[in-house]
Amino acid sequence: MKKYILILFAILFSFIIYAQNDITDIEYYFDVEPNVGNGTSLPVTSGNTINETYSFDISMLSVGFHFIYIRAKNDQNVWGLYDKRVFYISEPYVQNISPIVAAEYYIDTDSGIGNGTTIPLSNPTDDQFTFDITTPSLTEGEHLLFIRIKNQENVWSLYDVVTFTVDSSLSITDNNLENTITIYPNPVKDKVKITSKHPITSHKIIDITGKIILENNIESHSIDTSVLETGTYYLILKSEKSTSVKKIIKQ
Repeated sequence: MKKYILILFAILFSFIIYAQNDITDIEYYFDVEPNVGNGTSLPVTSGNTINETYSFDISMLSVGFHFIYIRAKNDQNVWGLYDKRVFYISEPYVQNISPIVAAEYYIDTDSGIGNGTTIPLSNPTDDQFTFDITTPSLTEGEHLLFIRIKNQENVWSLYDVVTFTVDSSLSITDNNLENTITIYPNPVKDKVKITSKHPITSHKIIDITGKIILENNIESHSIDTSVLETGTYYLILKSEKSTSVKKIIKQ
């Protein structure tokens, strides 16, 4: 199966380069450094400030995560440092969206694709639905709710995850941590930093299959992510009263 026949999309972004001298050249490359001056040239307008939008051909790239690097040279023949962005190329898609035929959820522990609790769909072609969850068997405290759907092609989606609290003394879930926490940078390379008004008591990072990759290694409000492979993960942070789930991308 061909991954790409034509360009499916382009990466578009604006950037500004400031220099004391006029900028004469701009180049870019994907993933592997070709040595300074050997990248693909981009059109340049005169001046020492550039604010442009460029379109890049990615039809030759494979499915997965990639990096694009851009750098500029001034009229003194000096190249600047590069700027970098991460992006993801997915498998080819069919424009006719396949209808949803099934949905399921599980709490805390994955029982396997297709083995979760069935979510009744009153209108399978609708991408929005509501349902009730029975929680009498759950212990009081924070829990994770995972939801995934299946389309007419018998393909299951990745799950989405949210937190909820079982607490007989509360009528409304306490979401203070979710509302006051910030993580950065994202995408992340070596360390993700955390700011929160509430002390973080524990954390774990899970991959898109639900496997725990890292757990309880916060030091000085940051987590070492250098051991993670490139991809998408969920960062689950807990305080004494609530839980927050943040999606992170590892470069």
